[in-house]
Amino acid sequence: MATAGLLPDLTLLIDVTPEVARAGSAGRDRIEDRGEGSRNRVREGFLVASKTYPAPIVVVDGSGEVDSVSTRLQSEVMRALALAPRS
Repeated sequence: MATAGLLPDLTLLIDVTPEVARAGSAGRDRIEDRGEGSRNRVREGFLVASKTYPAPIVVVDGSGEVDSVSTRLQSEVMRALALAPRS
């Protein structure tokens, strides 16, 4: 393994449906061209990984208001740095 067994202290997964992601997209690229089914499979793969990966992955609902999502992300980083409890 290239990381010699090192794992991150925290990984943040900002979860949004493909529809929400598409609405916030600045334009089309090769990922969008793959179709809805492909995007759903990628999302599901990340969600499965968040439950099975040995290092902590926190799933954050990214469909809310930007300020709310930002606050949650900051809270998780602070918690990982042991500066605040998980809310």
